[in-house]
Amino acid sequence: MVKYELLNKPKEILQNFYNEVLRNKSFWENMQTANPHFEQLSDKHWDAQNSRYWIFGSTSFTELNALDKRIYSSPPNSDIAKTKASHCLKHWKIWLKQDNAYYSDCKDFKLPATKKNEILYDYLQRLATKANESKNKRPLEWRALKSFLGYLRNLVQEEIAFIEHIFPEEMDIRHDSIIRLIRPEVYPFPQERIRDILFQQVQLALNGRPNAQFSALESLGLSWLCLNASHLRLPTHLEMVAKTKITSIITESQTATLLVPTLFGNMPLKISSIHAQFFISLATIPSEKPRDTILQSSTRTLTRTLDRALNKCGLSEGLGNITYVTFLSEPHSFGNDHRFIPN
Repeated sequence: MVKYELLNKPKEILQNFYNEVLRNKSFWENMQTANPHFEQLSDKHWDAQNSRYWIFGSTSFTELNALDKRIYSSPPNSDIAKTKASHCLKHWKIWLKQDNAYYSDCKDFKLPATKKNEILYDYLQRLATKANESKNKRPLEWRALKSFLGYLRNLVQEEIAFIEHIFPEEMDIRHDSIIRLIRPEVYPFPQERIRDILFQQVQLALNGRPNAQFSALESLGLSWLCLNASHLRLPTHLEMVAKTKITSIITESQTATLLVPTLFGNMPLKISSIHAQFFISLATIPSEKPRDTILQSSTRTLTRTLDRALNKCGLSEGLGNITYVTFLSEPHSFGNDHRFIPN
């Protein structure tokens, strides 16, 4: 078990952050009293602003404006993405002759012909457009497409991440559109409720049982790592984020950067100074076994800790299931008790 005194640094960071939130709340309330009819000082606006504090780990107006941006850029094209599509189709036909090939029993597969020198990335984009525009999903064509994608997914994992952006592995076509099929816990959660969960994790870390404070600190750390990853909107997995390396935190002058593990490799993301300090403080807590990751607790242990925080939140059952995977989807601001739940 980690010695209690080794937790002083991360707890001090959290306490200082919490004190800053309380100071801002007091200032807001004073301004609200002096300007009771000013909409920008309403309880609703405070709720949204307070949620941003907790999600981004910052109470600085300047820093929040720099961090609270919808970060999205075209993923980098891999060597396979830039390979000629005709070359890939040729090898897919060869692969189909294997006994274990996806839909290997179908001999009449046909996919649209490639254009001259068309690369795989452009070809898949064209197939996606064709699938979206098609009025009728033809079973044979659909199986051919899924078989081709199945072949591509057998290639080097780091090279085929771009496919997930065009054709999700779990997908279907409904209403003439490609639909990503995902587990209910992946659906975005209200930012106000995410804030409540983070608050309870902080309370467990600061005021919980001494022998449970370490797992509470790491549980909060994993939640914040996932939330940072959600801002990139690039495909990743919980297992990858949970194993974020200590060397992924880069501090230079007044800015801090986190190298977020994604299927496209480590992608740089600006994070708050509080997040950087907190992650570093967790990374420097000694562990019984050598490690190069920020966190050292097992996912099972951290899940039990998250469940304790969730029990203290009193969340509506209508919001559905929530796990750390939920934090990988950027929280929404469309009502603090709204969450799309599939039928």
